Amino acid sequence: MASTFFGLNIGVTGMSAYQVALNTAAHNLSNVGTVGYCKQKVNLNAENALSVPSRYGMMGSGVKIVDITQQRNIYYDDKFRYNSALQSQYDTKEYYLSCIESYLYSGDETVAGITTSFDNFFNSLATMTSEPSDMTKRTDSAILSETFVKDIGDFAHALQTLQDEANTQIETVISQINALGTSIASVTKQINTYEISGEMANDLRDERNVLLDELSKYVNIQVQETAPQEGVGSPQFLVFINGGLLVNSTEASQLKCIPQDTNINQCDIDNLFKVEWSNGQGFNMRSKAIGGTLQALIEFRDGNNENNFNGTSGSVVTENGVTKFTVKGTNCNDMMKLNIPESKGRITIANVDYEYDSFSVKVADDGTYEYEFSLKGDMSQPQLDSLNYACDNSKKVLIGESISYKGVPYYMAKLNEFTRTFSSAFNKIHNEGYDLNGNSGVDWFNVKDKLSSENYVFDENVGEGFDSAAKRGNDGKLYASYYSMTGLNFAVNKELLDNPELIACMKAPNAGVEDNSILVRLNNLKSDNSMFNQGTPDAFLHTLISSVGIDGKQAKSMAEGQSKIIVAIDNRREAVSGVDKDEETADLVKYRELLFTQYKVVSIMDEVIDKLINGTAV
Repeated sequence: MASTFFGLNIGVTGMSAYQVALNTAAHNLSNVGTVGYCKQKVNLNAENALSVPSRYGMMGSGVKIVDITQQRNIYYDDKFRYNSALQSQYDTKEYYLSCIESYLYSGDETVAGITTSFDNFFNSLATMTSEPSDMTKRTDSAILSETFVKDIGDFAHALQTLQDEANTQIETVISQINALGTSIASVTKQINTYEISGEMANDLRDERNVLLDELSKYVNIQVQETAPQEGVGSPQFLVFINGGLLVNSTEASQLKCIPQDTNINQCDIDNLFKVEWSNGQGFNMRSKAIGGTLQALIEFRDGNNENNFNGTSGSVVTENGVTKFTVKGTNCNDMMKLNIPESKGRITIANVDYEYDSFSVKVADDGTYEYEFSLKGDMSQPQLDSLNYACDNSKKVLIGESISYKGVPYYMAKLNEFTRTFSSAFNKIHNEGYDLNGNSGVDWFNVKDKLSSENYVFDENVGEGFDSAAKRGNDGKLYASYYSMTGLNFAVNKELLDNPELIACMKAPNAGVEDNSILVRLNNLKSDNSMFNQGTPDAFLHTLISSVGIDGKQAKSMAEGQSKIIVAIDNRREAVSGVDKDEETADLVKYRELLFTQYKVVSIMDEVIDKLINGTAV
């Protein structure tokens, strides 16, 4: 049988329960504007009833607080973070593509500077055909060709600037990921310390979820929380990124950026970062599972639209301490489209990386290329054995990896293809003409050597092959193939700029200064639809520029679409987890009344006991 004072205990349990419920409602109200705060709810159960020796059964003993839980739906958290990563990815791509567009259009959204200067140059050639000997018209053509070349160079250098910016941003993002991982592990430690007693650290869990939401902007994350086995110890909390473990409960792994001393593409900036785990474990930078800002930065910096160099290993030979090996059956048999580094290149043979100093090309009768690479430094015997095995078994050879995105390497390769193909065709015709002095036409478009500032002499006879670097001939001049020309070093022959008399308009030395035969042929190049797969040179440039605009608009559209999806998911998440001011105010009134009722229970019980003890003198 319960004691005489048992009724007071029932009232006390009610007072305690509804006081906590009142405080929880007040706590919810005070955090209406707190970012990441999740509504909390007090869960109540009836206290264990007492068994009494009577026919009416068990006697209730009041109410108890089971726990205070968060009103959270993990499904919406996962969806929010996945779409947050997508939104950040598209938003980052849209930013960089809009930067490319701004360089192309230079403030005018309808007319690209490159195409305008290209048209102006050819218009000047057309004007000069009426008076080929007019020095004013010749000077105008020379100056306008330099303007066109400058626009090409500005765009190429802008691409490098953006690649450098993206590379720097990768390091910044990695630092942010590491910092967030450390913070998540630290908060998890606090949670485990508090919850070891069986209580819930709801506010600390809110803090951790805010950190997870922030992390999801930079990279895709997968979160797992499992209860301790047999209910002993702390729960296991794991955060995965790109298949690797970033957070293991209270410990956080770190990523690091390693500057590479080799390049993958001909016009890459130096010291591009490779991302690895600090424990030496590999980090797959080509995985589509990375997501977020990090994946966008990597793809923009390295994207080649799946046009990386590949082939099959051939023979190996070591001469005078230099190891050379051949690559055949490649996917690039066109010097104008070749985009591999001249030196400081990294080539992968049977999944082993090697650095090469230079390469040369032999052209077979059927037009296919066979490459010979000179590897850097002395090779150890295990390296030689591995290389010999790969070549004996015709293993796969790669320079870079296939990346399905149009990033800086793609646009740079297209720019290089244009400058080489156009310059080669233009110079070839100009070389066939004669200037005002009766001399053969010089190269109109040229490249200067970085060290000596000498103009290259382009060797048109590449039917048998060519070397990656310029070679000095017996006449003391530097001979090079058009592979050495890129958008970065594309230039107008300084001799021609200084002396427009060198513009070759005549088809023969004695044809007369008013002969415009060569000029007409040069002017016709603008409408030569056999020069490129896209058609005319003008069409090639327009296609390149349009590609930037289309990709930029697509990224912007996808970013806006993801923003709307995030808002919709967040609204659903808020419907479950968010604090409704009116609802909490109503709960305050409800719990106040319930608390007052418990006060009344205690008061009535007090009166009963007082009457029993003092009124009846029992």
